[in-house]
Amino acid sequence: MRRPTRTQTSRFRQLIARLEPTLQRAFLSAIADVHGNLDWQGLNQAIAAGNIDAAVSAIRIDQGAFLALWQAADAAYIAGATETVATLGISGVPASAGIRFDMTNPRAEAYLATASSKMVAEITEDSKQAVREAIQRGYTAGRGPRDIATDVAGRVVGGRRTGGIVGLDTGRAYRLDMVQQGMKTAEGVQDLVIRHQDGTLGLRYKVNKATEKRILAAYRAGTAVSAQGQRMSVDQFRNALLKSRADTIAQLETSQAVMAGRREEWGQVLEKLGRSEADVEKRWQHGSGGTDPRPHHVAMNNKTVRGLDMPFVFNNGSLLRYAHDENAPI
Repeated sequence: MRRPTRTQTSRFRQLIARLEPTLQRAFLSAIADVHGNLDWQGLNQAIAAGNIDAAVSAIRIDQGAFLALWQAADAAYIAGATETVATLGISGVPASAGIRFDMTNPRAEAYLATASSKMVAEITEDSKQAVREAIQRGYTAGRGPRDIATDVAGRVVGGRRTGGIVGLDTGRAYRLDMVQQGMKTAEGVQDLVIRHQDGTLGLRYKVNKATEKRILAAYRAGTAVSAQGQRMSVDQFRNALLKSRADTIAQLETSQAVMAGRREEWGQVLEKLGRSEADVEKRWQHGSGGTDPRPHHVAMNNKTVRGLDMPFVFNNGSLLRYAHDENAPI
């Protein structure tokens, strides 16, 4: 079978870019739903009682909140398969073959039954773990139950609860907590700032520009960040971190689902044409890669392998059947 062309590559790149915003919005909508339905009283009582598991339960981070994300990921898989059908002519498969995507194929059914549920389970568990760790840090620092609850779940502003670490993963929640607590005292501010070898000042954690400016101003003055500055910085930094997580999830899950759908459809094409997986020749075509492309991906450009599931062997030892292979290492 003919090798994929640049036209195919660009079409799938465009498809992924078109679908990513849907997954991003679905994730942010799910977090807003969690915020609006958490048990504030139960959270406070559980924290006061030292019952972290009950506190996590009070946040109500369950998989049901992520239904739209689940559906969007499944739709991306189907879109990847149907886009493959649309590009078959480019690959030399005649339109007269009457090939369509079969969702009842056992492989497709197995993917749809497990992939998105696994994704949602991982997201919810990481979010719960972030809550556990944040509460434990609050205990260790000697903060009161209500302060810990507010740090975790945010506060009500204009009739809507926002803020806190709800929706963040463990790494982002930790950075938010360190910056939030550090801004409260002059000593904490001093610890947040580092001096580079050239004498310039920077922060220990990457934050948004407005927050960095406030912290550096407090550092030079030898004070804590003002109460108003703290509130603004926490809100801005938290929003930036939540958007970052939403973007990461959307980019990863959309690309993996689309390309998994593409691979499934090629498997169905071979079956319908009575051809073997060994008849497929694949060429790795490196995209722009942004401003900092992976060197081993650049080195693989234009290399070919034979076999639908034959992996490309990268010079760092990674094995990828195709770009965004869900089985590839992080």
